[in-house]
Amino acid sequence: MATAQAAEAPKKLTCCQEAKAKNKECTNKCCIVAHKKGQSCVRCNPNKEDLEKKGAKKAEKTVQK
Repeated sequence: MATAQAAEAPKKLTCCQEAKAKNKECTNKCCIVAHKKGQSCVRCNPNKEDLEKKGAKKAEKTVQK
């Protein structure tokens, strides 16, 4: 029964994912510093969720050039 409850629990979005959903940039200082370096803030995005969407965005830019 514990696995059924875990499957039903909605996955919480990271601060960067929430900002991206609103078409904005994350405003957390730690994320801003990491993103300027082209990295992921491991404190807020332990699985590098913020770079997944940025990587797709960078790929689109290189195709357009």
